[in-house]
Amino acid sequence: MMTPGDVHVWTFPLMQGSRQIRELTLCLDPSERSRGERFYFDHLKRRFIVRHAFLRHILARYLSLSAPDLQFDQNAYGKPRLSARCNHADLRFNLSSSGEWGVLACMYGHDLGVDIEEQRLMVERDQLVGDFFSEQEIIQWEKLSDYDKDNAFFIGWTRKEAYIKALGLGLSLDLKSFSVSFDENEDHLLSGDNDKWRLVPFLTAPNYRACVACPQQAKTLSFFHIPELGSNDLFKNVQSPNKVVVFDR
Repeated sequence: MMTPGDVHVWTFPLMQGSRQIRELTLCLDPSERSRGERFYFDHLKRRFIVRHAFLRHILARYLSLSAPDLQFDQNAYGKPRLSARCNHADLRFNLSSSGEWGVLACMYGHDLGVDIEEQRLMVERDQLVGDFFSEQEIIQWEKLSDYDKDNAFFIGWTRKEAYIKALGLGLSLDLKSFSVSFDENEDHLLSGDNDKWRLVPFLTAPNYRACVACPQQAKTLSFFHIPELGSNDLFKNVQSPNKVVVFDR
């Protein structure tokens, strides 16, 4: 059960068998099915179906609705949200996926953001830092060893992505206009709205980095994991919660 002030983060696998894909497709609306069909590669189509079906099932559970009954629209910058017609509880969410994993963050009454990235060799790593990181971040970056930079890049990138997704401003926000820390123990912005947000890193699986941007109104942060689909019950095998963070007020 989620109460006001709670943040719930769900992680789930995008790789599902053909039977599960058929079952999950049933809850999608015609526009989602059409978007899924546009993918040329089958594995991308299957991941799209799983991502959106899990989103529907998880959100519907909080709203005591059926997954197909949910309706979505978006803000002026394209950030998806639940339509007011079905969102009586003012449930907010943000969704992200990378590689084989999806993550979903939920909270009542306040926007939030989440990002996940599969850690991999980035030949353009230093170029991306120069193009998208702030001067304050680059000063931190240049003090790191080459070995530490591989990990620090994904810590910083997921924090920046989670923050801009929480704000819901899309590409209109300059990534250089705020600064984050590469220190995993630091959960605040170094510059920007640093008194309004907490940036909490977490791990979903080996070689993955993720971060959730929580508003200061958050009291607790709980992590839930769906390792596999249960027979006729998406939540049968939920591991809940495998971690709870209580924020100092």
